[in-house]
Parts: sequence; C-alpha cells; structure tokens
Amino acid sequence: MVEPLNKEIKRIAWGITGSGDQIVETYSILVDIKSRTGIEAMVFLSKEGETVMKWYHLWDKIQTDFPNFKVDAGPNSPFIAGPLQMGYYDFLLIAPATANT
Repeated sequence: MVEPLNKEIKRIAWGITGSGDQIVETYSILVDIKSRTGIEAMVFLSKEGETVMKWYHLWDKIQTDFPNFKVDAGPNSPFIAGPLQMGYYDFLLIAPATANT
C-alpha cells in the first residue's frame, strides 16, 4: 500500500536520461501536471537526455514548457545534490531512465 505524503508538493526535479522509452507520454504528463497544479518543475537533462529530446522532436517544446531546464555540463554540473538534500525539491522523478541509471 502506498502511504500518503502528508506534504504538499510544490517543486519537482525531473531528470531525463538517454532513454527515449515513453518520453513523449512522460513529457505530456509532466506538462499537464504543471499546467493543472502550478507545481514548479525543474528539468535536468543528461548529455544523452539532450539527444533524446532532439530525436523525439521535443527540443523546441522543452524550451517553451520548461525554459529554465539544465543540461549536464560535466561532473556535478548542474549541481542538483545540494538542493535535493536540503529539501528544496519535494519530489525527484527520473524518467525515462536507462539501465545504467
């Protein structure tokens, strides 16, 4: 059984890796959640996540729907661990994920 969070979710960190499995559907769901709830969603792309977004023709859309998204620039950049550990984000979603993830 899934326990309720008992916490209002205000900020989501969404990580996109180099897997394209269900990316179009996942993207649509996150856009819908953002528009219906006003939740702040920050997108973090791995280097291959950027390739996936371009391959599935979502590159232009992500720039409009999630304009502050971050792309992996190397080890620990963008710095996501600190904000996650300090509770800035209420929820972390990694989708789609590769087997290496």
